Amino acid sequence: SSVLLQWLSAGILRSTELYKVEVTQVNGVQPAQSIRTLATSWRVPQSMFPAVSDRNRTFKWKVWIIRQIGTGSDGAPIYDTVSPISEYAFEWRA
Repeated sequence: SSVLLQWLSAGILRSTELYKVEVTQVNGVQPAQSIRTLATSWRVPQSMFPAVSDRNRTFKWKVWIIRQIGTGSDGAPIYDTVSPISEYAFEWRA
């Protein structure tokens, strides 16, 4: 089964702002995943579903607003956090 993360809009984002979402398995082997999005929801990819042998199914997720404040020498955007970080948890069941 899939997990859909949803959060309330913090208002109208500026043209330079995005939501950043980070999902981490608590005390687990899964690498953290993060995305930047304009949407107020994100479906956690099935690739993050714990292996059958992994009894640890608790995940934490955070969401916050970031704003582009510049561009690095490599052309990649540079972001700054402009909101409090909201943190939640879920348990992924088989």
